[in-house]
Amino acid sequence: MSRIILTTAAFGLLVSIAVVALTRNWARRRSVIDHPNDRSLHDQPTPRGGGVGIVIPTVVVLATAPWWMPDAATPALWLAVLSLCVAVVGLVDDIRSLSAVVRLVFQLLVAAVFVHVVTGPMTLELPSAGRLDLGALAIPATVLFIVWLTNAYNFMDGIDGIAGLQAVAAGVGWVGAGHYLGDSLLVGAGAVVAGASLGFLFFNWSPASIFMGDVGALFLGFLFAGLTAYASTRSALAATAGLLFVWPFLFDTIVTLVRRAVRGENLLRAHRSHLYQRLVLNGASHQSMALLYGALAAIGVAAGWTLMAGSARAQALVAPVIGALALMLYMFVVVRERRRR
Repeated sequence: MSRIILTTAAFGLLVSIAVVALTRNWARRRSVIDHPNDRSLHDQPTPRGGGVGIVIPTVVVLATAPWWMPDAATPALWLAVLSLCVAVVGLVDDIRSLSAVVRLVFQLLVAAVFVHVVTGPMTLELPSAGRLDLGALAIPATVLFIVWLTNAYNFMDGIDGIAGLQAVAAGVGWVGAGHYLGDSLLVGAGAVVAGASLGFLFFNWSPASIFMGDVGALFLGFLFAGLTAYASTRSALAATAGLLFVWPFLFDTIVTLVRRAVRGENLLRAHRSHLYQRLVLNGASHQSMALLYGALAAIGVAAGWTLMAGSARAQALVAPVIGALALMLYMFVVVRERRRR
């Protein structure tokens, strides 16, 4: 197992660095550029599409599964094909914008295929509350979860470093979860994503010389959702751990969605009202916000591992700790905004 971790992580890191560098040059020549506007948080025209450097090594590792992880070859191949489809649509959107309806319909179709062929309904569990059983709604709920996380990850990719650092943390989380379960797919996918995302961060750390783009953000969102649904076929606790690995992104997205809905805003319109965006607009730097969300994600990784392998007493602390951190993050934003008025 350790050989898989080292090999796939190193492969992801090296390939990512090379591909991102090439993609940056290509994007500059083809004018695939993100220009500053009233909805963005950057002030310099910047190439986009750097997420290709994460997509390529990850898909290669998953697609070669029959040779190095035959026990999980079928789900790995399906995950490779379907996540690549999501990435291709994201790349097309980066180059020439697609309508939100087209993207959503395609994502629903891909998610439905993944659930039908690979995972079935996802099951979650908390030691103190038992399993969550949605009955006949479980399958559509799983499909909607995958689509939601796919887009939530994309929504959160709004400042330098934040999405890449979250991907490193979640990748490490899946390495640990897979090692505990003895599942080579979770280990290999987690390791290559962590390595590739670290390679991407060399170019995306503030001030970024290239952005991830939809190609990378949608890919990572779908991949992490797919791994969570797949993990539930092995352990309901592992699926819950998967949510904890990306909990800062999930929490921020939910709070922002509810807040905008209460205000009667158009939920499909671009905005700058995520918690991290509100902090940047009130003086926080891109680096500090990326590090804050990265630290919260790292705590989520530790919480997920505790949920899977910790003592009953330690498991009981997971929900209160994450809940307290979520409340503290929200209150930090509120207090910061009031002080700046």
